[in-house]
Amino acid sequence: AYESRQGRGRRVLLASDWLSCTLAQRVFAVSESIRRQAVADGLCRADKIEVLAGGSGNGVDATGRFTPADEDARAQARQALGLPREGLVVGFVGRLAVDKGLGELVGAWELLQPAHPSAHLLIVGEQDERDGLSQELLAKLKALPAVTCAGHLPRPELAYAAMDLVALPTYREGFPNVALEAAAMALPLVATEVSGCVDAVLPEQTGLLVPPRDAQALARGLERYLTSAELRLAHGRAARERVLAWFRQEEIGRAHV
Repeated sequence: AYESRQGRGRRVLLASDWLSCTLAQRVFAVSESIRRQAVADGLCRADKIEVLAGGSGNGVDATGRFTPADEDARAQARQALGLPREGLVVGFVGRLAVDKGLGELVGAWELLQPAHPSAHLLIVGEQDERDGLSQELLAKLKALPAVTCAGHLPRPELAYAAMDLVALPTYREGFPNVALEAAAMALPLVATEVSGCVDAVLPEQTGLLVPPRDAQALARGLERYLTSAELRLAHGRAARERVLAWFRQEEIGRAHV
């Protein structure tokens, strides 16, 4: 949590993590990048902290809730969400928070939409209470052309069924559940090159990584998928295969035993 913080807030979070690691007999990190960062920042000894299986908090239900949608499920999901039946849908799932990179997503969509008028942006999630978007940015997001803000959905898999690709322009992560859910649904992901995301995405294989806080780089990554069905499908298939091999909930559960 301290990765995107500055000043006193960062110092407090660092001290809290150091104390937790010091008092614990064993420490589990949700991703290899977080493990490396904890060791590098002096929070925990390297021989005391480990990552279970492929990482993540609890994996993903890739054979039940989160499975690729067929054409009927896709059409039904789009109808339920008020989305056009045709055209590509870029999705975002998560808290509407500054550190999720919504400002950059707004900037990227402003760059992309004129060249891709048939594309649509679907935003799933609620305004974060502590780190929410400014009223100005929230209003700008809702006023953008071809944008649907669906709010909180108790079954996000229905939203994924309507999507063709997913954007995660976050500033920090432990291990993003969204990345696993999208992968399980065979959707390619454009994420930022930050802790957690670098473990969840194999660049140029299961998705794309772009620099954080860079709307132009995010737009370029999204455009690669918007202009190439072959790339979207290939990376989506590879993402699901990786999830089935490394991130099924059964595998994470066995590693905890």
